[in-house]
Amino acid sequence: MTQSKNTKNTQYAQRSTQHASVAIIGADNNVGIALTKQLLNHPHIDLTTITSREHAKKRLDRVYPFFLGQSDLVFSPLNIHKIGRQNQVVFLNLPADQSMEIAFKLRGYGVKVIDLSPAYRFQNVKTYQKLFGKHQAKKLLKEATYGLTEIFSEDIGKSMLAAIPDAMATSVILALAPLLQNQMIVMKPLICSVEQQQGSACRCGQKNKRVIAEIEEKLIMLGGKDFALTLDCKDTLTQNALLTTLYVQPIRKWKNDKLINTFRRFYNLSPYIQILDDGIACNTDNVMGSDHIHVKLNYDEHSETLIINTALDKLGKGSASTAIHCMDLMI
Repeated sequence: MTQSKNTKNTQYAQRSTQHASVAIIGADNNVGIALTKQLLNHPHIDLTTITSREHAKKRLDRVYPFFLGQSDLVFSPLNIHKIGRQNQVVFLNLPADQSMEIAFKLRGYGVKVIDLSPAYRFQNVKTYQKLFGKHQAKKLLKEATYGLTEIFSEDIGKSMLAAIPDAMATSVILALAPLLQNQMIVMKPLICSVEQQQGSACRCGQKNKRVIAEIEEKLIMLGGKDFALTLDCKDTLTQNALLTTLYVQPIRKWKNDKLINTFRRFYNLSPYIQILDDGIACNTDNVMGSDHIHVKLNYDEHSETLIINTALDKLGKGSASTAIHCMDLMI
């Protein structure tokens, strides 16, 4: 993965006006369905192919009746040659090992690939292999771009392979990037409390290690210093919701309005980040079903701690919407 250290967004495209033919490989789960919905409503995209092993040769609207009247697409078995010849962009919504093999073949057709697995998220292949096992596509790893559009838009726009971040990584990195690039916080162990769908927390032991490594690699690149992050997972009843709370130590005392203005200047060309005013609560109800992330800042003078809340929909800004935003920059 080649990535500029400081590529703050300067020309973030809200929506591409270039027409493109697009396919989704692995369209039959929650993320695939979310991608399908958004692509069917995109004015400049022709969604040609959706693949599924389980539902091959079945109509989309028969498997998922909420698509009735919206599309006559039929799930297809995987045919890489046909997909590679017919499409400019392909979304890979597969486990990492499958993604590596298929992405390599698709790149041979000159197709732009947007991958939602962890396969291409790390610059350091040793870090990946320590966490996931052997990497089967090291050559592609070198050309991949981390698909966080608010930070790396210029790189994404020139890339042939975008790696979509983990939802948790998105929420943490976007919360800290303005502070790191403006050298506003002390680089000490950072504590992040994460609330996600009930049942997820009990499964996030190994996932925590992986997402922590992903976050730390990107934040070290942005901040230029080594540090450690601690994640604390909690359950929430809201499906597909992600609410994070970060506790950081600023280098000096700040007023909330100063912090809010700093964040708004940093993200002034990023339409999908909303920096909340004082008095507006940050909660997942306000982002469910959207492609936005909400950020709330509160400086506690007593403890001299900056508390940052972020809220996003894991199927929106946490995955599918970010993938669509990358596509808009790449085509």
